Amino acid sequence: MIVPLVPRERSPTQLQLHWHLRKPQDRTQHGATFSFDENGEYITGLRIYKGITDADEMNNNFFAEFSPWAPPDQQLNITSSLIKWKTNNNEIPIAQCSASCVPGQRKVPIPGAKTCCYDCGPCSNGEISNTTDLTRCQDLAH
Repeated sequence: MIVPLVPRERSPTQLQLHWHLRKPQDRTQHGATFSFDENGEYITGLRIYKGITDADEMNNNFFAEFSPWAPPDQQLNITSSLIKWKTNNNEIPIAQCSASCVPGQRKVPIPGAKTCCYDCGPCSNGEISNTTDLTRCQDLAH
């Protein structure tokens, strides 16, 4: 759903929607057609591309489709093998800069680093951690 920017004290109405959205069909500057039904719901499928710049050349790689008419759990279809990653062997990059802390260790923040970046340190005497990535070890007395 597209909602226009309006002051907080007012809620959007049909008259406040951009005039393009009241049309049943429109075209982008690249010629693609998109359509809305009588309730203003988007009904045109979308092909999703990832732009890759390679040696002064821009390539659009298709990797997914959105089908608004499909059942909700089947509207977005991603073909992950078609996604081109800039990693060795086209592996999906890891969004974590530190390895997980194993049982017996706790996360130790690195000053000035993002929260996903941390060191692992041993639990103190009398403490234990029995799961990965704990921020605090548990006291054995409890």
